[in-house]
Amino acid sequence: MPSYIVHVRADGPADRPAFDDAVLVKDGFSVPAFALTFLWALWHRMWLVALAVLVIDAALVAALSLLGVHPAAALAVEFAISLAFGLEAAAIRGWHLTRKGRPAAFVVVADDERGAEDKAALVWSRSAGARASAAPVWRTPAARAGAPAAVPAAGGPVLGLFPDPERRP
Repeated sequence: MPSYIVHVRADGPADRPAFDDAVLVKDGFSVPAFALTFLWALWHRMWLVALAVLVIDAALVAALSLLGVHPAAALAVEFAISLAFGLEAAAIRGWHLTRKGRPAAFVVVADDERGAEDKAALVWSRSAGARASAAPVWRTPAARAGAPAAVPAAGGPVLGLFPDPERRP
């Protein structure tokens, strides 16, 4: 099942209208970004990314033609760059949204975008009153049920590499 990263305005109020313009970014390979790299960046209004793609592509074509590389090898290089862009498209879009004031608030897992929107709305409504820009709090099921968190006493049994934080090898 694909995961979706939910980006919410950091400067907006922590109520329902702030969530109404949230952006869901599907994590994984993007076929449109692979096939139409420059146009995909323009479609998502990532002007700096589109400019960088254009400059890098023009410089690459000029360098490969100056070096006298075989056209099949040049095509393979272009294919590899497009493949890398398709693989990193979600991360690039997430970076752009964070730069524009919409940091990643949380992640939902769903079969499709509609299901992801529903799950994201449910998570947002359950955390009413929390700021979207706050770091997510991960709690155990017992802590969610209202039970106090169990903190081991000093010298008690602890799992891990460093059971006593004051005494490290």
